[in-house]
Amino acid sequence: MYRILKNSIENFCESLSYNENDSRYRVFSFFRLLANIELYAQEKEVVSEQYKKLSSFLYCLRDHARCELILYELTMLGVEPKRFFDYDFTEETKIFNMFLDLAYWRD
Repeated sequence: MYRILKNSIENFCESLSYNENDSRYRVFSFFRLLANIELYAQEKEVVSEQYKKLSSFLYCLRDHARCELILYELTMLGVEPKRFFDYDFTEETKIFNMFLDLAYWRD
């Protein structure tokens, strides 16, 4: 499941312009940490805003039964949900569900 998620995130990120003024980039750029565990570890070490946003997002997903398996796999990779702040992750959740539905997956 993680391999498919990683591939989907990489494909999704290719569709984003890496311009920090791009609203889609600002909203969804934290997903790239899931595709690169080493980058996640670096961001976690410095407790960056991207790390906090991802951790808070994953914390919100705990209540979604469909995310149970991927959250378990991420935990085994050292990516753990943690609540840093409350935020409405509605749009992010829609994109994450699209990842799980294989909308961005190309083998």
